[in-house]
Amino acid sequence: MDFKIERLNMDHQDKVVELVTSTYTKSEVFRAGTTMSVSSDLFTELDTARAKAKLEQGLSVGIFHEKNGLVAVTLNVIRLKSNNSSYQETSAVYEDTHWTNCTVRIVEQLRSIMETKLDPQKAFLMSMTSVHPDFRRIGLSKQLALKCEELATEEGCDYIISMVSSAYNLQGLLKLGYSIAGQIDLRTYYDDVAGTKPYSACAAPDYYFTLCYKAL
Repeated sequence: MDFKIERLNMDHQDKVVELVTSTYTKSEVFRAGTTMSVSSDLFTELDTARAKAKLEQGLSVGIFHEKNGLVAVTLNVIRLKSNNSSYQETSAVYEDTHWTNCTVRIVEQLRSIMETKLDPQKAFLMSMTSVHPDFRRIGLSKQLALKCEELATEEGCDYIISMVSSAYNLQGLLKLGYSIAGQIDLRTYYDDVAGTKPYSACAAPDYYFTLCYKAL
């Protein structure tokens, strides 16, 4: 198969949104494993807004197939210690619902671990990795991760970081030399504010929400 990997820009917006909302949006663990009643339209609207916001930084990466077009992406931002605004997507694009508020709170738990344990000055944050079903298990996620590491080094980042809910993606990153900074068991995680276990329906093997990192 003939593939090429390249940085994405706003010209790719429509194709990125189409791929993300048809793959990531439908299978991401927080959505698939929630015990809450949430409209699928909310997830689509949320991820469309997130994808557009991340593309604006010009750090996202895609893999193109010569016949099928865009088949894999990872959407990235840089977070500066001196300016957290680059990673405050939650306040900008998350709607005020029980599910999204629970998600914001669990993300904040891992983010606090990132701040206290790693204390990154300039972190490259990978997220929303999406691969077309016809092109999975052939190493595209690995290619994306390696390209992101290259970009992070070029940008002078001290860490490359990913919050991972997929067991498959986690194993892939560990094989590339990533370490685990923190991990939350979704089966037992209890949201004190909502008074519920919002992700207890997660299916094997995707039981953990994990903060992975690699020093550069």
